[in-house]
Amino acid sequence: MGNWRKYLVNNRNKITATIRITDQFGTELCTCSNLSTKKCDELATDISALKRSYGELLECITGLIERNERTFTAIMSSKSILESQRAISQASRLTELAFIFIPLSLAASIFGVEVPE
Repeated sequence: MGNWRKYLVNNRNKITATIRITDQFGTELCTCSNLSTKKCDELATDISALKRSYGELLECITGLIERNERTFTAIMSSKSILESQRAISQASRLTELAFIFIPLSLAASIFGVEVPE
């Protein structure tokens, strides 16, 4: 579960960086090159569509991260409940043993005392 969390967060960071770089690339390409206004507009449209696609992908990955966190929390709480049930089971076994051995040890200590005659 931890590996998935790292993988998803890493991809979210990469997509965010890609969106930022794509935006910078589009503005620099139009300003630095000798492209016509029509080509710049086409490029801006393509970059806008690309940014939209990356934005949708980013939303999906963010949703997956949130789902992963909820699943991890549910698994950990279920695991905690199972551990509590196991501890209660062991405690009841110890109580049963104590019910038998504490009176026996008391009787043995009473009968083991040497009384002066």
